[in-house]
Amino acid sequence: ADSRRPGWHRHVMKEKAGIAVSILDTLTTDVDRELFAPVMRLDHFITVRSKPELGYLEEEAGMAIHSLDDLVKTMRRTLEKYLANGAVGIKNDLAYERTLQYDKVSRSEAETVFNRIVSRLGEGPSWPEVKPLQDYMMHQVVQAAIEAGLPLQIHTGLQEGNGNIITNANPTHLINLFIEYREAKFDLFHGGYPYIHEWATLAKNFANVYADLAWV
Repeated sequence: ADSRRPGWHRHVMKEKAGIAVSILDTLTTDVDRELFAPVMRLDHFITVRSKPELGYLEEEAGMAIHSLDDLVKTMRRTLEKYLANGAVGIKNDLAYERTLQYDKVSRSEAETVFNRIVSRLGEGPSWPEVKPLQDYMMHQVVQAAIEAGLPLQIHTGLQEGNGNIITNANPTHLINLFIEYREAKFDLFHGGYPYIHEWATLAKNFANVYADLAWV
């Protein structure tokens, strides 16, 4: 089930002791393990852009965040917690909010944005201004998923509701990640629709890309 569409069920199935188990995305690992296997999100570590949001991350991970390195450490600590509680994958849902083009940026570029966030009491930098930090953190999430042996589910194509910027969700934006992280397992959702030809071509061209037919 997708937490954005509570009444819908994703029939991504696997066999577990002869029982069909459905992968469940409801932002919690507290699920009936006889029926479901949970996936979790690390998007809030990618999109953080204010001191209150940093405070939430500190509370979740149980450690202070004073630097960019601390932000990466809290993300990894949170992922370890998800793993310990039975998470079987990481989901990225950010095509609703920004482009899937996660550029390769330097640590110093990301650190400059992070320092701007911690130096402000109110709302932090705008979405365009914070993009270098988001891009850097997405690369960190991919690396952490590889080390944990978890697939990375990415929302591509069709979005629920109206008024969304569909071009943000074009799966071809992700090609630089496919090329750089060949050990990763990228599970691309929703047939990439309406970019279904691009989605199919990506699955053909990259051994680390998997074609997911949810919502199709």
